[in-house]
Amino acid sequence: MTRRRKRPEQVYKYRAFSQRTLEMLVEDTLFFADPSTFNDPLDAKPRLDADLDAAALEEVLEQLVIQRVTAELSAAAKTIRYKGPKTVDHIAGQSQLTFTRLLENIRYNATDPEHEIEDPLQHLLGRSVESELMRRYDKGLVSLGIRPNCPLMWSHYGDQHHGLCIGYTVPEDASLHQVRYGGAPVVKASLVQAMLRGVASARERVDQAVLLRKALDWMYEDEWRLIGDRGAQDSP
Repeated sequence: MTRRRKRPEQVYKYRAFSQRTLEMLVEDTLFFADPSTFNDPLDAKPRLDADLDAAALEEVLEQLVIQRVTAELSAAAKTIRYKGPKTVDHIAGQSQLTFTRLLENIRYNATDPEHEIEDPLQHLLGRSVESELMRRYDKGLVSLGIRPNCPLMWSHYGDQHHGLCIGYTVPEDASLHQVRYGGAPVVKASLVQAMLRGVASARERVDQAVLLRKALDWMYEDEWRLIGDRGAQDSP
């Protein structure tokens, strides 16, 4: 396990010398990447431990789906300048309908006699909760180190020592977080349930498990991460 450290005053980005690197320097920007593009395919993809019964998992899934669909439809309505009570009611109805259809499909598939697990419904609900949880975390990440002289970082990310290492001073209000190494990449469904009920500590623990935990093999990176919208953003 990684011990919690004091927030660093300066962090570093190892880069190969390229057009994008030049643009980052000239325009003073950082690229917040989709975690699916990272070297570790399991990064930001923890497994869900379905430690709730089927009824509770249905409630968790309903909240996740309705929140997601409501946000998506609200954003679309805002783009085309639709508003008012009819729009709100339509969004609510479509969000509930999306969940209802998903649940009907899950319940139907759970009756498949080919399942070799004790509770197919609980299993399928858990996988759907896991999928919705991952869709909820659509932020981009900037991976940063705290040492400008790490040979492995120079080798792996600095074009075999032919690139460069850029230093950044991060303001106090920037969303900078320490990566934790080791431990199982698992999120308990009960923790997601607590998060949805507004428990702040639960949200922090889910955020940590999804965005800020890596296998022990990556500990040499001593990584800290900035979290923000995906794509190029102004440097903090």
